Amino acid sequence: MGVPRLRDGEPGWLRLQGRTNARLHILAQDLDAEFIAPSNRSEFALVQGRRYGCSFEVRIVHRRLEFELRHYTAIETRRLDGEGFTPPDIDPGRVRAAIETAAADLSGHE
Repeated sequence: MGVPRLRDGEPGWLRLQGRTNARLHILAQDLDAEFIAPSNRSEFALVQGRRYGCSFEVRIVHRRLEFELRHYTAIETRRLDGEGFTPPDIDPGRVRAAIETAAADLSGHE
């Protein structure tokens, strides 16, 4: 069966990574966070930042969006499913809301 190909001969998964990484870049700008570019074009980027005293890292694992929150010694990992959370169609506004809600809960911020 092989890897699906685009018209120009590039593997179809490159389009998935490219579109997903572009959305992660927009998310990083929206959160005033750091966008960590992938080391090659077949990997996904990371977004690292802080909200309500928590540090967070947004990443793609097995084509699923998740983020890890840290507040002192407490660590939580949340997988995000559903509309707006599925690569490559990530909605930066929905992801931001999920991170802010989780960070507020973990840190006790009201």
